[in-house]
Amino acid sequence: EVHARLKVKAVTIEEVAELEEFIGEIPRQTEEIRKVIEEMLAQFEVLDEFNFQLPDQQFSDKWDAYGWPRKIEDTVEDVLKQIEKDRNSYQDEMRNEQAAFDRELDDLELVIADFGKHQDIQEIESIGKEVRARSKALKEHAALAKKFQSREILFGLEQTDYDRVQRLAKEFERYEQLWMSADDWYKWNKSWMEDPFETLQPAQMETDLSEAIRNVFKASKAFAEVPEIKAVADEVKAQMEKFKPIMPLVTALRNPGLRERHWDKLSQDCNFEVRPGGSLNTLTDVYRLDLKEKEEVIVKVCESAGKEYAIEAALDKMWREWEPMSFEIVPYRETGTFVLKGADEIQQQLDDHIVMTQAMSFSPFKKPHEQRLEEWGAKLNLMSEIIDQWLAC
Repeated sequence: EVHARLKVKAVTIEEVAELEEFIGEIPRQTEEIRKVIEEMLAQFEVLDEFNFQLPDQQFSDKWDAYGWPRKIEDTVEDVLKQIEKDRNSYQDEMRNEQAAFDRELDDLELVIADFGKHQDIQEIESIGKEVRARSKALKEHAALAKKFQSREILFGLEQTDYDRVQRLAKEFERYEQLWMSADDWYKWNKSWMEDPFETLQPAQMETDLSEAIRNVFKASKAFAEVPEIKAVADEVKAQMEKFKPIMPLVTALRNPGLRERHWDKLSQDCNFEVRPGGSLNTLTDVYRLDLKEKEEVIVKVCESAGKEYAIEAALDKMWREWEPMSFEIVPYRETGTFVLKGADEIQQQLDDHIVMTQAMSFSPFKKPHEQRLEEWGAKLNLMSEIIDQWLAC
């Protein structure tokens, strides 16, 4: 195993360092093996005294083992010579990579210094694409800088100062905040307005929108002395702020508890059809139908739907919690009688579910699930009575 490890070619300075660490452990391992070999040879000497003739294979194995430490020492010597060559080679290779890195960083610095020329709000998509490319390049250079510094430690060299990478990233941050958020907003807005209404995810929309508004607000402050770019930030922020008031309606109309009866109620209260797949196919239809004017009515119906749905979900959850539960009847010692195993856990769950079901039965939103609640409550109480009778036997 040791010999095989020494024969593995180290192709990076990190692997060279690992190999050197491994070689540093070899003397200790070799010493332990020497002791084993000495014990083995002593046993063979006893056999020699009795003129015991070893089979050819064992005789060969004996002297292979005897020469193993020396073989390892010779291999280590060869490997150390190769390591010295590899170190020089990999160090030269790193120096070339660092020189190329510096040239790339010079080019990136010029691009960032000139990025203020991008001021056209009509070019958001292309500018956003370029910003993402430059942002990716900065992250890659930051990772490379760390790798170079790590390798310089392995080479025993003084670490190169790469603070310029962090400085450029800091300088570019305001461009990232503005143009990436603006690009995101334009893409989101198009998608939200055109995609099927039933695919909208209000919670994620709220999160994305709030974060984008914060970023553009920061960018607006950062570009306070560059009026042309600040105007872009202010315009994008104004567009997002204008969109934001529609979100309560989107959240309400995407309530997972909405059923046909609720869409019927919404259509009745609004005096026109409001139904996914009918009049409500995309977010554009929310504006077309002027549903903002009916927001109070819509939110009220949707909130009721949500509370009804909470009861439905709670009943489903209780049902699922019983699926893995089971009674087990086991012998009680040597008495010839049997007991119910797991009764305490089942009784506790029964009590919890009875209390929960009773609480829901007092809810003003129970009507759609009233029959199911009554049947479920009756079933739980019957189970409780049966178990009490069993345990009393």
